[in-house]
Amino acid sequence: MRDYAAIRAHNQGVGGTCTVRLLGGFSVEVEGNPVAADAWRNEAAARLIALLALEPSHHLLRTDLAHRLWPTTPEHDAAGLLKRAVKDVRKILRDDRAITDEGDRLRLWPHG
Repeated sequence: MRDYAAIRAHNQGVGGTCTVRLLGGFSVEVEGNPVAADAWRNEAAARLIALLALEPSHHLLRTDLAHRLWPTTPEHDAAGLLKRAVKDVRKILRDDRAITDEGDRLRLWPHG
């Protein structure tokens, strides 16, 4: 089991490296700069970035993400919560392209 996921971004001017650490506590670094722990007060935003970081391709279907994050919430309501969590991650990481919308998928720090 790995304790982090490093994502490199090469296009659209997104910062070069985002490191997500999951074991021993949740933490995120962008370009080697730690994101303040109190920035992750929204647990859904932290769980969203963790789910995307753990995927080898760093992207998942919106419906899968919503179901994993809010399994007992009606689909329409979960979609709204997911939209809010994406907005929060973008704000925390200070880049609207940190999570990109690819139609039915969301991708963390797109590359290639």
